[in-house]
Amino acid sequence: MAAEVARMPFRLPRLGWLALAGAALWCVLAVIWPSAFLRGWLAVVFLVSGSAVGTLVLCAMMQLIPGLWDEELEPSAQRVAAFTPFAALLFLPILIGAGWLYPWEASGGKGAFREVWMMPFFWGTRAILFWLFAAGYGLILQKNKASPSVVVTGLILLILFFIPIAVDWFLFLDPEAHFSGFALTVLASFFLNALCVSILLALVLGTPMKRPEILGSLLLAALLSWAYFGFMQYFITWSDNLPFGVHWYERRAVGAWGLIEMMMVALHLLPLLLLLFGPVRRGVGWISGLCCVVLAGSALEALWLVVPGETRQTLAMLAALLAAGVFGCAASSVWSIRHKGAA
Repeated sequence: MAAEVARMPFRLPRLGWLALAGAALWCVLAVIWPSAFLRGWLAVVFLVSGSAVGTLVLCAMMQLIPGLWDEELEPSAQRVAAFTPFAALLFLPILIGAGWLYPWEASGGKGAFREVWMMPFFWGTRAILFWLFAAGYGLILQKNKASPSVVVTGLILLILFFIPIAVDWFLFLDPEAHFSGFALTVLASFFLNALCVSILLALVLGTPMKRPEILGSLLLAALLSWAYFGFMQYFITWSDNLPFGVHWYERRAVGAWGLIEMMMVALHLLPLLLLLFGPVRRGVGWISGLCCVVLAGSALEALWLVVPGETRQTLAMLAALLAAGVFGCAASSVWSIRHKGAA
């Protein structure tokens, strides 16, 4: 049987060829407009790679706080956590093209420490070390044999490590802006996306949902955390009239970005309000649908966070759509190949 399988010709699905063609097109256009296309790619990194980082937090919580949610959620969450090394590879274009993406000269005259801290070499070193740590921590979590002390220590280090990383990757696009709770706001979004992806994957895998109200309550709690951290950052900025923060928000409220901002908030708050009702929290169909709505809002959040400030914003958004399409086709192709192999 093994010999027969080995002799079978490998055929790449049509979606696989489409993914390769899209990736080639993206690379060609990125050479022509590097800054815009890297911004679009960074938005995809926020949504896709961020979900993998958020899943590490989710898996750690399930091991530290065992309960009724493990049976439904842990198998799918472990699969998403196993995606972490690939999520690190998705960051490679940002690492290679950081010179076109970030305003390195803005750190000049800001003090010796900041000039050294934001040197491209140290910036890249921090990114590489973070992904190595995240991938290693993911391997520890997948074994399910680590002691609670190891899991909690790794979780604390992951969050502490992520605080400067969030600033490096996303806030440094606007070097004059700085928020004390920015990393926690981003991490809350990553965790929310990870929870939604894990729930949807569990349904795709056919995991029986014996207690859907638990997943509905978890989704409600994650949405409340997202709303709290996002609102507090906004409230502190405007109540204290902090110029750098006001400018950062104003840039994201002008023109079409104001509409995108309202849609982003609505696609998060509407599920939050609906989940306050018991029948919605207990309905598997409701939960899966609301997870899709939240992920759509998170896609808008990624664009809203990353693209403003780019001179070619339309190109950046098209680059994000193209990159997301490439990733979707590639993921569907891999899924098809694995299922054919299993059959």
